[in-house]
Amino acid sequence: MRLVENKGNIVIIEFGTWQVLFSYETPVAALDINPGGKIYETAEYHSSTTSKHIRKFVRSHPSRDVELISQSRLHKLADDQKVDRYI
Repeated sequence: MRLVENKGNIVIIEFGTWQVLFSYETPVAALDINPGGKIYETAEYHSSTTSKHIRKFVRSHPSRDVELISQSRLHKLADDQKVDRYI
């Protein structure tokens, strides 16, 4: 696990081949950093600020496809660090 970015209430943590975007303490998006990997974004609305954080994260990886997934799957991803079972 490695801290990639920490700016205010947004944190990106790298777990192996995954980067997980946290807004405050909630995982809201994840990037599979393998070639051709997708960005997985929460389907749940949190706030306008969190939405802004997610949009910035997605725009920073323009060549990646984006898939909406449930908030519970993002929590499992962050908690278990065994993302291949959930996505």
